[in-house]
Amino acid sequence: MDSGFGWTGHLPPLAARAWEAGPPALIECATPDFQGHPRGHLVPASRFGQRSPLQIPGSLFWQKSSGEVVGGPAARQAETLTLQAEMASARPLPWAEGGALHILHQPMDGEGRPAAQAPRQVLRRVLSHYGEQGLHAVVGAAIDIEVDGAATDAGPNQGMGFGGLDTLAGLPRAIAAYAEEMGLILDGIEARPMPGEIRLTLAPSEALAQADALYHLRRLVGEAARQTGGRAGPSPRPGAALALSLTLVQTRTGQSLFGPIETAGEGALGRFLGGLQAHLGAAAPLMVPDRAAYGAFGRTGANLTWGKGIDHGLGVRGAGGAPARFETALSHATATPHLAIAGLLAAGYLGLIEDRQPTDPASPAQGLPRDLGRALAAFGDAHKLRMILGEEFARAYGAVKLAEWQHPEPMEAHKA
Repeated sequence: MDSGFGWTGHLPPLAARAWEAGPPALIECATPDFQGHPRGHLVPASRFGQRSPLQIPGSLFWQKSSGEVVGGPAARQAETLTLQAEMASARPLPWAEGGALHILHQPMDGEGRPAAQAPRQVLRRVLSHYGEQGLHAVVGAAIDIEVDGAATDAGPNQGMGFGGLDTLAGLPRAIAAYAEEMGLILDGIEARPMPGEIRLTLAPSEALAQADALYHLRRLVGEAARQTGGRAGPSPRPGAALALSLTLVQTRTGQSLFGPIETAGEGALGRFLGGLQAHLGAAAPLMVPDRAAYGAFGRTGANLTWGKGIDHGLGVRGAGGAPARFETALSHATATPHLAIAGLLAAGYLGLIEDRQPTDPASPAQGLPRDLGRALAAFGDAHKLRMILGEEFARAYGAVKLAEWQHPEPMEAHKA
């Protein structure tokens, strides 16, 4: 092998096989921004690792979805960040002509520390708190996808029938094929009740790996739709979900920290639920980041009661004495996966260390804020939550979302 490609020895098996089948022309060197979009550099494979370190402006993490930089002096003085490759994250991009690999990069500050504002680092920071307690999180996920111009077997006010999946110009098959080539374990493609909407479910995996998989999946569906002559992406509809399920695992033993569903309100799961009821309102901007998405919550805010039925915002599932798992559909489909999972885990972690107890399942519980402005006010006052997430991140993210709330783009104002 050419010595200029010595770095290929560090590729994970899937990317290594793609390389051996035919070296790709390009390497995408990227990190997710606050909107969950890849940001970084496109580098010829022959130059990867041969040139000076790649850099991105620190102001990237002070940008609104429109690209406008907010934050005043803090944003203007943000230092340039250096991108550090995480070779284990490399995945082939099956839609790229001439072949390409996508390699996630960690933004680093001038002192060689991970940039605190980067979404993947925010999630890593939260997970480190669990790691100190000898725990790790296993997360399942499903995301609602809107397919523009979908031909379905439904009328104008009906959802898509099961057979309607086969009328989407081959899109479900293209999604499944791309997912397999990228190493994403897709558990199912479901027709949703809403016209032109499908739900994609990923197999459970450790929290950071699941967030990375969702990051790739969101882009994958758009590329698959383009290949079949359409458009697709996370559904902006109020009520469209990034549904998450979760269990906490004791790293030493591999056993769940949660007890059976019969005792869900007690022990570790009870404390986790109590933390969500106490702190999830303040974490709402991470899980429901767009002003229009709050339209599904009504005047009272989203339901934060807990229980086994679908009427509860905080669900618990389990059977036969097996450990219960937590699940929720409160996170919106447009949420940045790393930040949505970080917000959920941060709120639950506070419940564990504060020994929070949940309300009685039959009792009402305070809901999520009914609009983004109220959610940001709660986020600004949530000192403990901000400490878990990282104050540098919280300050930048809060400024960006406040600017989007106070000065919405015309499309956002129309949707609200």
